[in-house]
Amino acid sequence: MIRGAFRSLRHVHEFDPTDDGTRRSDAFEYEVPLGPLGRLADVVAVKRHMTRFLVQRNATVKSLAEDAAKRTR
Repeated sequence: MIRGAFRSLRHVHEFDPTDDGTRRSDAFEYEVPLGPLGRLADVVAVKRHMTRFLVQRNATVKSLAEDAAKRTR
């Protein structure tokens, strides 16, 4: 078992071919610890933080993939 801040965490990447290239999507599920206190923290801060993190990370991955595609043309 891997230890971390979440009670449970599941993050899956999916890649699907499209007419323009590849579509990448994330399935992200987590459960916070600490019962009611953890759920409150999730509503107040955790969900917003994780959403911003994933959006920023996905933008970085997209930029890197597009740069790599330009170099191979």
